[in-house]
Amino acid sequence: MCVLRTHKIKTLPVLERAGRVTGVLTLVDSMKHATLEIHEGFEAR
Repeated sequence: MCVLRTHKIKTLPVLERAGRVTGVLTLVDSMKHATLEIHEGFEAR
């Protein structure tokens, strides 16, 4: 995710084996399905 934000990339193409675009993946889509863990010390803030 950090690489996408660093390069200001908001969407990625989803390709089938033949190389044809079948859809797009957005940063928002990937964040919705991300498993985020609480880092030690985060709760103290």
